[in-house]
Amino acid sequence: MGYYYTTSPENAVPGKSCATPKTHTPDPPVKERGARFYSPELSRWLSRDPIEEQGGLNLYGFVKNHSTYAIDVLGLGANDTPTASCPCKNESDGSPWVGDRGIDMFLICQWIKIPIPGRSGDTSKTISFWFCYYSNGNGDARPGGPCRALFKCSQKCKSTFLGTECKPPWTVRWGEDYLYGHVTGIPGSYECEIDPSQKAQKAQQCRQEASGKCGE
Repeated sequence: MGYYYTTSPENAVPGKSCATPKTHTPDPPVKERGARFYSPELSRWLSRDPIEEQGGLNLYGFVKNHSTYAIDVLGLGANDTPTASCPCKNESDGSPWVGDRGIDMFLICQWIKIPIPGRSGDTSKTISFWFCYYSNGNGDARPGGPCRALFKCSQKCKSTFLGTECKPPWTVRWGEDYLYGHVTGIPGSYECEIDPSQKAQKAQQCRQEASGKCGE
């Protein structure tokens, strides 16, 4: 005694498949599928689809070639409604990329002098040092000087069922990091040109971390 899969849903096992195992005699010449018979030897239906082109141009097809997700209870058409055992499929839509560049930040350095009061009020002695900080104001930036911008990894996602969207596409973002470069442009309109090697390294990180971001 063996088993075959029928489209009858009475004993469907959630999470396993969208079909139901039933007993049958070993190696039958044909298998009954409700409205049609299927030949394992020929690997095809023995008759045309009873609903003809309403089920698609392939009159010998079965549930739009999605037997893992769809069921055909009466052999008359695919059940196109997602269920607990046949859910929508989340997956990535294209490759991840380095996007969402933040505001350019320029390294500004100032020479600071602080007077050191003496015992008699003498302030001729001072302590001096460079004070550097990043600022989005480019008035004091210098061409060729250091700068940085914030970047994130981005991945576009989609959710489909039998090729049909279950909901609008969305984008997942993660992994904020500053990428560094040098100042280019003219006074008043400086830009931060990011080092290509840093962008390549960030892109590799995005690809390595993208798995599962869409909820696959």
